[in-house]
Amino acid sequence: MPVRLPEPKRALQPAWLFVGTLLIAVALNACGQRVRTVVITATPGGQGSPLVSPAAFALTLADLGGGYQEVLAVSHSNREVASSYHLTPAQLTRRGRVTSFETEFKPLQSAGMLQIDDVIALWKTAGAARWDARHVRQEVLQAHPRPEDLRPVTTRGLPAGTWAASFRTSKQAANLEDYAVVFSSGRYRVYLQVVATYGSVGDEDVIRLAGTIRRRIDLVSH
Repeated sequence: MPVRLPEPKRALQPAWLFVGTLLIAVALNACGQRVRTVVITATPGGQGSPLVSPAAFALTLADLGGGYQEVLAVSHSNREVASSYHLTPAQLTRRGRVTSFETEFKPLQSAGMLQIDDVIALWKTAGAARWDARHVRQEVLQAHPRPEDLRPVTTRGLPAGTWAASFRTSKQAANLEDYAVVFSSGRYRVYLQVVATYGSVGDEDVIRLAGTIRRRIDLVSH
């Protein structure tokens, strides 16, 4: 099983979802796959740039080049995730967390990347987002079972301080490999996880997906 942060999931709902300053339409395309349409309306952020919902930066089916289906698209409130920080919801709010948005994709065929999961969190300050990136890294490294055969991954094109690695865990099949990429950009923290059949995916493929998220954030927050 892949290493994951304990952010609870809810089923994707085929309806209009109001997520902070974002309006998301979930519909079915001609192939019966769920497709998200994102409309952004920003609110003042207090640091010279607007606060945009992290859903605006999440990966989409178009980023994956075909052959995948979106199985999850959901926001996570402070009340839902506070326990993973060992804080109360009120304490997490005071620390500066606003919300997060997660998407997950799985392939239509069992090859290559078997799971792609990204969680983007919005914080009130860049310092708080950097703190969260360190927290997420520690959660990955201290997960049970612990990561094995940990190998650093080059993070060219991503922000300074990015942490990326590939590894395996004892509870998953021997032919599977996990990738984790964690970084902050402005007031956003990004956690990307990819599970793939061993040797079928290059480091650059995973970093390319992380770079897609980073560029979207940079267009808004810088």
